[in-house]
Amino acid sequence: MTQDMNRLLDSSEASSAINAAWRAIAHSNGWGFCLLAGGIASAIVYPHAPLAAFAAMAGVSLPRQRAIALIGILWLVNQGLGFWMRDYPLTGISFGWGAVMGSGALLAAVLASWRPGFSQRSWAGYLGWGAIAIFGSFAVYQGLILAVFPVLAAGHGMDAALVARLLGTHLRWVGAIAPVYALLLFLSHRQQQGKTPAI
Repeated sequence: MTQDMNRLLDSSEASSAINAAWRAIAHSNGWGFCLLAGGIASAIVYPHAPLAAFAAMAGVSLPRQRAIALIGILWLVNQGLGFWMRDYPLTGISFGWGAVMGSGALLAAVLASWRPGFSQRSWAGYLGWGAIAIFGSFAVYQGLILAVFPVLAAGHGMDAALVARLLGTHLRWVGAIAPVYALLLFLSHRQQQGKTPAI
């Protein structure tokens, strides 16, 4: 166990381990499908699906193109459910809000998928980037909404309490997704070390 920890702390070993574990999950179909299923469930449950939470997790855990595609699909599902189940009005303002939320979610996914060098050199760096991406994605997404709010408000209110509730929803969804992803990273790392059978 101590030998394993020492190997993980060695930056070259850690870099190799992080990238191998990330690639194994990022290029599997299962994880992307889990994110997509969770995102669709969130769009059914919430009138305003936590797109930034899924953008953050998709960006951190998938290659950029797959993260963008996944968020695009989630946004389309969210919009479809809104107009079909929730009777969103067919107005310019509704379409404008949809465009803003889609743009914000895509920008959040691009930000989260950046994977700067420090995030690839150590497990602490990878976790640190995950935290930055989680809060940064929310800030980008919600910041874009706040920037256009005066133009598209149409009688809706936006205050600090509402933004705090939205952040709480964002963090609850990330809190549900991140441990599953962390477990998959751990299992992937262990599998590559030859200590467990294939998952």
